[in-house]
This record gives sequence, structure tokens and C-alpha cells, in this order.
Amino acid sequence: MLETLFQEAENGEDDAEYTLGYMLFHGEKPFKQDFYEAGRWLHKASLKGSVDAIYLLSCIFEEGLGVEKNINQALVLLEMAAQLEHAEAQWKLGSWYVMGKNVEENLEKGINLWKKAAEQNNAESLMSLGFVYLNGVENKLEKNESLALGCFLKAKQLGYGLAEEYIEKITNG
Repeated sequence: MLETLFQEAENGEDDAEYTLGYMLFHGEKPFKQDFYEAGRWLHKASLKGSVDAIYLLSCIFEEGLGVEKNINQALVLLEMAAQLEHAEAQWKLGSWYVMGKNVEENLEKGINLWKKAAEQNNAESLMSLGFVYLNGVENKLEKNESLALGCFLKAKQLGYGLAEEYIEKITNG
């Protein structure tokens, strides 16, 4: 199987390129974690349109994993993945906008990205939306326990264990 994977990746098959990059990124057996090599294979897959590869490349550049840290490149890739409907990219980019991390703070843009990811059943986005609705944002967004509860209930259905704590907080006051 491994020989086939390498052969397919060397022959330019984008699924194989992504799979190899993913395995190297995460250090999945039988590979040791190698961010430089992961980035090389993910780059090849991203050029063929693999949105998952584009997202992982953004992580590599954001953290400087095997390459020089480059927040601008990370942002370009993260925006590209988010535009291509990658839920995790939408959640992360939304978080950046809400917190003003690496970008100018923009609560509305961040929440809209979280909503797009939540529509794809991204539990992190549901939890993030729930927190924002539960607590509100001073002078920007009023508290809305009903919306918060809906987000936490859906996150719980998706297996996000921490959601239960917030459901109890809302329902038991």
C-alpha cells in the first residue's frame, strides 16, 4: 500500500499527494511527522484544487512548521479555503476576525464565517456562536440565550462534550 501511495503521489495523483501530505503532517504511522515534506506534498495537491491541502498549508505557514512563519501567506490560504467552503477554515478565519488576530477585528464578518461553518455541522463554530450569543458583545451584540441554547444543543448532537455544561447553565439558570 505504501509503495502504491508513493508511486501515485510521484505520478501526480492529487488524492495520493494530499494523503501523503496529511500523513506526514500528522505523523501517522508509518511516517514520522515531517512538516517540510508534508508542505511539499500538500502544495502539489493544493495546486490541483484540494481544499483540505490548502487549509493544512495555511496551518503550516501560520505556525512556521518546517517553513518560515508567514502570517500573510497563511491568511491568503485560509481565506481561499474558507471561500471554498472548508468548514474548519471558516471557523478559524471567523475566530481571527472576532478576536482581531492577524486581521483587523470585524465581529460581523467573523460571526458570518462561523455561521457558514455551523451550517456544515462544524461543532467548534457552533460552540463559538453559542458563547457569543450567551454572553453578548458589549455595544455590538446583545445576549440571546435562545440562540445560544440552539447552538449548544446542536454541538452536543455532534459529540462536543463541553456543550452539555452550557446547556445546563442555560436551562437551570
